[in-house]
Amino acid sequence: MDMKTKQFSTLTAAVALALGLGATAWADDPVPPPLVDGANVQSEPVSGEGVTPYIIYSDRTGRANQGGNRSCADVASAWGVEPFQCVSNRNDYIEGLAEFEGEFELDEDASIPDPNAEEGDDAFAACRDVSFDVETDGTYLSFDASTNIGAVIVKGSAAANVYYYNPQLASDLGLAAPINASGGSAGLSNLTFCWNPDPDPPQEIGCWGGKETAWGAGDPYVEQQGNWAMYTSYEACYVGADLMAGQHYVAGEVKCDPMVDGTVDLKITMNEGWRFAPQWPEHLDACVADEHGKCLPAGENVKVQDYEDRPTGNPNPGGFEHKTTAEVDAPSVTLNVPYNNFYGIHVDVRRFGEEYCEVELD
Repeated sequence: MDMKTKQFSTLTAAVALALGLGATAWADDPVPPPLVDGANVQSEPVSGEGVTPYIIYSDRTGRANQGGNRSCADVASAWGVEPFQCVSNRNDYIEGLAEFEGEFELDEDASIPDPNAEEGDDAFAACRDVSFDVETDGTYLSFDASTNIGAVIVKGSAAANVYYYNPQLASDLGLAAPINASGGSAGLSNLTFCWNPDPDPPQEIGCWGGKETAWGAGDPYVEQQGNWAMYTSYEACYVGADLMAGQHYVAGEVKCDPMVDGTVDLKITMNEGWRFAPQWPEHLDACVADEHGKCLPAGENVKVQDYEDRPTGNPNPGGFEHKTTAEVDAPSVTLNVPYNNFYGIHVDVRRFGEEYCEVELD
């Protein structure tokens, strides 16, 4: 876990106030903590994401005030949720040096080890490899984390503001300690992050299908039933045109950059669930070997032809002048082609789906 601290000017604080982050701003918080003998008090300033902080005067076990410091366990108790699995160290801000005492690191004593971790495994693996980019002027702060955060504890003077995020968020700005007798937020004393690891996304079940033809959307080359080959104008490509597969499916997007020195960068980006198809006629997930046992080239699965005038007649993609090979797992590919009024854009693609699997999946 690492941390990068930056200073930002007092203009940031002024902007924060102008955005409604100052003493008179409040936001509707859908998840305030339950009151415990009136212990939890709505506070200020509201963050840039509209989160209202709370001051937790004591936790449910009635421990002492601890000089205003609060722990992630206190936060979980106040909101009535399970304890946070991951907790950072309480990092002191040194005003004279205008920097934090050290890096934000995982506090293993305050974090919860994975009960399913096997012997020899890192029981805190799910909490590691998290970075924090914190910017502060000594009062207001912003953070940008590499994972979603459940709560931030901002301590200043003798009290701490707790910004609780449900759902968790990876960044926010305009956070500060509670308002003190001066009428403004107290200077930053220390900062703590609390979070739960994001669950792994569910794995989609399916297989990659065979090669399909896709064209950049536009006008048909010929008005003929069963022939849906299309060409795209530069204007449509500049805005962004659909890449149509099998005539009815949007497999991606084709987009042209502005003309430079008579040429245009034409970028083809695949949508989720689609990829570029190799040119091998069989064994799409393996290579086809030549007589020496070496893999044949994948072939040119992207072909583009530029036109000054609207084309007529059936196109011959094999004869298109501009060709390239896109790696099958590449999210996009870019060709540099002459600037012209129209383009025929032919791409070989594959679609992901359960219907393409040869065996029945559970």
